[in-house]
Amino acid sequence: MFGQTIGENEHIKHLVNLLSAVFKNKKVNLKFVDGWYNENPAHYDHETNTIVLNINGIYNNSNGFNNIVAQTLLHELIHAATVETIKHSPELRKELETLFDRVKNSAYVK
Repeated sequence: MFGQTIGENEHIKHLVNLLSAVFKNKKVNLKFVDGWYNENPAHYDHETNTIVLNINGIYNNSNGFNNIVAQTLLHELIHAATVETIKHSPELRKELETLFDRVKNSAYVK
């Protein structure tokens, strides 16, 4: 799916393998824009299944990763995989809703 673009990091390779399994028979669209989305250089639009990248975005490299745009794409693909997994797993969705409600009603949020 990503080949050598991502790098040689074993954690990244494992993540790419997991994402490849999620998107085995699915397509994620990629759109380049000249503008910002909530001050972010990129975002995943779950309604259109599209990763949007600002062509003028500033991509900060805080962890020594060699290809910052590839890292950003990987980050957005994780969002897409999360949405896809939750969408097709009613059990997981219910567990996440329960967890969300617990946190929302906890003393730490109030």
